[in-house]
Amino acid sequence: MTQIKILISQGLIIHEDDLYKLSDIGKVVVKKMVPLLNTLGVFSDNMDYWENHNISAIPAHLLDRIDDLGQCEFIEPDLDRMYEIPQRIEEKLVQSTRVMEVSSYFNPAYPSTYVELVKKGTEISLIITKPVFERLKREYSTSLREYLERDNAKICVCDCPVKVASSVVTDRFLALSLFYRNGIYHNHAMMSMEKTA
Repeated sequence: MTQIKILISQGLIIHEDDLYKLSDIGKVVVKKMVPLLNTLGVFSDNMDYWENHNISAIPAHLLDRIDDLGQCEFIEPDLDRMYEIPQRIEEKLVQSTRVMEVSSYFNPAYPSTYVELVKKGTEISLIITKPVFERLKREYSTSLREYLERDNAKICVCDCPVKVASSVVTDRFLALSLFYRNGIYHNHAMMSMEKTA
């Protein structure tokens, strides 16, 4: 009863006909609480990740909607696949019909994976940094050529700094890889299968 009295005194609850119900103000406040609780849920489920990584790399307008990620899963490759695409992400990539990625780091597993995906008809759009593109040209020229020969494959080279390690959005999932606060990268990601993500 003490809590109810406080809510009544704050104008959030009213007492009518032996019923306690939300006031008009209470209804507005409750609608605003859902995004807050969802945001806290995203962070609390994987607090170690969010605390130790540079979330300021996420553009402000998207960080304001971090609750859209919903239920997230921390994805890390097994030790025998440390320098490959984490298996869970690779499984979902293969099932995707559209893939968009922004990346500032180079993963040697991506050229062959993306070539295979475009060959099977997956639409892929990549935004990569100039150093990543130069390495692709230098060390993976055959894969790059095969990729660029397809109508369903696009690549854009970004001259400005990209602060996220990688952000992959498909019709199946979103995977976000951030740098640690000290700038170090480790092959892992936060993955969400929510449509809102």
